[in-house]
Amino acid sequence: MPAKVHSQTNENLQLAVVVGNSQYSAPYAYPQADGNSSAMAQLLTQAGYNTILLKNATKSEIINTIREARNEFADASGNIVFYYSGQAATYQTRSFLFGADTKFTSEAELKGVALDLNVLISEIDAFSGWNKILIFNSCAESRWNSELRVNTSQLSAANIFLPQNTFMSVQHTQCYIDTSEVSIYSRLLFAQLQQYQPIEKAFARARRFYMEQEAYGAIPYEITNLQNEISLISEKSAYSATEGIYTDPRTNLTLKWVKVGEQIVMAKNMDYELSFQILKQLSGNIVKQIVMADTMVFYNWNAAMHVCPEGWHLPGSEEWKQLTENLGGQEKSAQWLKGDTYGQKYQQNPFQAQAFGYYSDYGQLSEHGISSYYWASDPTGEMQANVIWFGNENEQVEVVEMITSNALNVRCFKNN
Repeated sequence: MPAKVHSQTNENLQLAVVVGNSQYSAPYAYPQADGNSSAMAQLLTQAGYNTILLKNATKSEIINTIREARNEFADASGNIVFYYSGQAATYQTRSFLFGADTKFTSEAELKGVALDLNVLISEIDAFSGWNKILIFNSCAESRWNSELRVNTSQLSAANIFLPQNTFMSVQHTQCYIDTSEVSIYSRLLFAQLQQYQPIEKAFARARRFYMEQEAYGAIPYEITNLQNEISLISEKSAYSATEGIYTDPRTNLTLKWVKVGEQIVMAKNMDYELSFQILKQLSGNIVKQIVMADTMVFYNWNAAMHVCPEGWHLPGSEEWKQLTENLGGQEKSAQWLKGDTYGQKYQQNPFQAQAFGYYSDYGQLSEHGISSYYWASDPTGEMQANVIWFGNENEQVEVVEMITSNALNVRCFKNN
């Protein structure tokens, strides 16, 4: 059995077996299985899973690896993830995964050389007392039909026996893409699985985003009989951020930033006062700065578009959405964004978004101590633009519209 990434105690163990079978006999190769399995193994390892990665494994290697892991952790319990990306098919109501050595020329040979999915699931079910998460990614069509004229169809869970405390997902992607890059659906899924949320919700959101993109392939689906709500990723590992310091060359003042995922975001509201020269360049536009103490500077949208230092920018609403996704989704992310004006429990949050409210275009301060409002760079009309809003009443981050002459806070994102 391949070496495990790290050892864990037997209490609430996180164990994963990841299989990526891409190198089959021509013309049946499935290059994306290589990228899919590598990305999944990396995600699980970073989340603290004891991860076993198999590349181009045979039928016997897959079964033996599961049995050896079960024997090693016989007295343990927790979550076990089995992830498979590779060729698969259904024949006469039976579903099969194909080891890298699978070769057959007729339906009769298929049953003897391929891995029966029910056999695999029964091996995993022997992890008594564990939560079992089974994820299968395969081709949306079977090349064996056209090349060998065998009567198979794409992988199906229709006749699968699902053990207790098991979640199963079946995904089909395009077979004929000659690249080892992660598939479109897998990218969407992995982004959701990195967040602390119920596993059912993570898969449902990935499926919805996939359908919105009108991407190629059959719609993925899930079946489950989990007894408890579980997340693939723990709350602790879902949110991790690195921090640093940036010196604004316009003022020589240091500004703290925080990195979440691949995004680098300033950890403090912009409080730079635009120079007279910049204000003059904006003639014809209404520019408003309202300064109330060092930490409370508000800008209308036109001013906000010019206030970030070189190498930084006012983020669009899609960038804000990506940040909230990385922090656990719209419903959860506000708890990581809020600063100490929302209460003592938020004092350690690196983002420190304060409940400063906003100024209306006629100069009235509204919702101070209640809500946070941040400009996004995308206009929605001649006099309106998108705004990021959250407040005392909930943990949800929302995108709303405001007139551009209102004055709001600004956070800058670092250019890619």
